[in-house]
Amino acid sequence: MMVIYSMALFYATIFINSWVIFAKVSAIKLSWKRVSIIGISFVIANMIFDKVILIDQLFFIIVSLLSAPKKKLFEHMFNGFFTILIVELLFRVIGSFFLPAVLGFSIGQINNNLKLLELCYLFVLPIFYLFSYIFSIDLSLIRFISEDKVKKWVFWMNTAMFSYYFFAHFLVTVQSGFLALYFQYRSILVFIYLAIFIWVIVKLDRFAKDQLSQKLTQAQNERIAYLENYNQSIEQLYREIRTVKHDSENILISLKDSI
Repeated sequence: MMVIYSMALFYATIFINSWVIFAKVSAIKLSWKRVSIIGISFVIANMIFDKVILIDQLFFIIVSLLSAPKKKLFEHMFNGFFTILIVELLFRVIGSFFLPAVLGFSIGQINNNLKLLELCYLFVLPIFYLFSYIFSIDLSLIRFISEDKVKKWVFWMNTAMFSYYFFAHFLVTVQSGFLALYFQYRSILVFIYLAIFIWVIVKLDRFAKDQLSQKLTQAQNERIAYLENYNQSIEQLYREIRTVKHDSENILISLKDSI
């Protein structure tokens, strides 16, 4: 029974990390009640399908589909894969570099201890916000990128994420000389991939901010043009009123003289 509770708490920690990042990326906002139901479903799904690869990604793709059905399929795939990839990369960096350096545990000890694995996941959100602060990244701005532009970014991001999961989850199951080589340099490869991934995220964030700035500038120009047209209309109406007033005065003067 204690094992079940420990596993449930472990997957609940993963869900909290994933949901916070997922909500930022997808801009999907749900009530606490619905989030709680989704969280319980996430924990149950992981405990039942623990050995199924990409279960977390598929879970969040489905959540994205159900929560925002009007979005394109490639956006749902991006939301699911991108969210879990950030969590996994940060987890691997923490487990491969941070925890061994600070607490002195080896990677083997961390991988074989559920409490240490959970400790790694507890550091994911603080490290995520630290990176976001250092690089001035706001993932919620991604939704402001125009659809044509975001298609190109999402395509290459999805390709890069598929390649990561292929090497990190599928290819390592093949018993070959590559397996030993991969595990020997896995920490370095993860760090390199994380560095590349951060660079891409920073570029995407800057691009989103540029797009938002252009939209704000366009909206401001349109507002100024509207105000100018409005002022011209008011001035024209004022001139017409003065003309009518002047004509009316002339008519009254003519009538007065006639009387």
